[in-house]
Amino acid sequence: MAKRLMRRQAATSKGLVRRLREVPLSMLRDERCRAKYQLEGVVRLGILTLASGGNSQREFEARSEQLVDRATSTMLGFGGERIADNTFGALLPRVDAGQLRDALHAMVKAEHRRGTFGGTLHDRRVVALDGKVLAPVRLRSLVSAARGALRAVNDPRSTEASWAPDVDELRRVLKAAGMEYVQLVSPSKGPVYGLIRMHRWTLVSSGAAVGIDERPLDGTANEVGSAVESFDQLISAYGRTGLFNTVTADAGNTSLALAKRIAERNMAYFLCIKTPQGEIFREAKRLLQGRASPDYSVSEDNRGKDITYRVYTAPLDGDWHGWVWAVSSKRTDGLWWTATPPEPDMTDTTTPSRARRKYTPEFKADAVRLATGGTTTIAQTARDLGIGDNLLRTWISAAREPQQGLTADERTELATLRREVRRLKEEREILKKAAAFFAKEQR
Repeated sequence: MAKRLMRRQAATSKGLVRRLREVPLSMLRDERCRAKYQLEGVVRLGILTLASGGNSQREFEARSEQLVDRATSTMLGFGGERIADNTFGALLPRVDAGQLRDALHAMVKAEHRRGTFGGTLHDRRVVALDGKVLAPVRLRSLVSAARGALRAVNDPRSTEASWAPDVDELRRVLKAAGMEYVQLVSPSKGPVYGLIRMHRWTLVSSGAAVGIDERPLDGTANEVGSAVESFDQLISAYGRTGLFNTVTADAGNTSLALAKRIAERNMAYFLCIKTPQGEIFREAKRLLQGRASPDYSVSEDNRGKDITYRVYTAPLDGDWHGWVWAVSSKRTDGLWWTATPPEPDMTDTTTPSRARRKYTPEFKADAVRLATGGTTTIAQTARDLGIGDNLLRTWISAAREPQQGLTADERTELATLRREVRRLKEEREILKKAAAFFAKEQR
């Protein structure tokens, strides 16, 4: 099985073509009645161009010419002919971003079911939220796009050579054309230009740090104001898969509203905080600034350099400036965090809950008795009781451990120590992944 998986993922030309064929681009709707080139095949060729280092329409044309009369072009679905760069430029705007995201979600789910992403320490599956700014869009291109939108509705302004819209008019036309994600910027010097900003979600706990979603932001909104909506859309796409159970974000996306939404989904969070977070950042500095030695450190090799992350931590009690779920504040080499501890089991991401669920010893004993009675499976018992099957297996293992020679207080202390060790290991793994990811993004 492992050998077959390695062959399927092999970084070869055949492996790349095979993976491209697996991308579910049939989800893209092509509304053209008569077309020489299928939209699905052209998009696959575009992905192949990007994967082979190309980043322009001319390089797209060059790739299509290189594949003329090769079986690869037929396999990818673009017919074995050279495709002109302007043809690609005309077809690209026809690609619906929502449908493309749906295709990405479908492919990620398929790879998750195959076990491609692997596991991490204590099954921590960490997804990171980061904001991205794409290349600026020149005013001439914005006006051209606006003219095209006006032409589609027979607006006379589309044919006026002297039409020079101001910022407000241009924004209204672009929004009506479905391009509300373009942020118009008016610098003190120079012409107006546009920015397209994205929210990107990356599964940083997987070895390849796989991007699992990208979402354009509204041109009138900022990153932190859109973070909760982006998280809700991520849950809508992956909430039932168990793909992730811990969320981390840079300071530009951190807010109390996001922390609450994550906690309501029974997930843990490690959120980076800086000066804009105000009171919580000042309190974190007060708690951690004077610490002489770290609580623990994590070292890793990064491109031949040995990097050490020193972690300082302080517990938080009660309602910490409204962050009622936060249990610790941390500092690691210039990055500050507020965090909830990972739960022993957080595979169920479908049922919101405002507080961590507590289970009595009697409930645990009854659950173990039902699961081991031979009349039903562990998984079915867990579903019937509304708990995770991993949590139930933990209770079964604990019930089977020999407890002779220990008093009740000693057993309680032993369980507490084990939980603390597990928590520290999990936090160390998450911080290592998150700190390395955001440090790399800032370079």
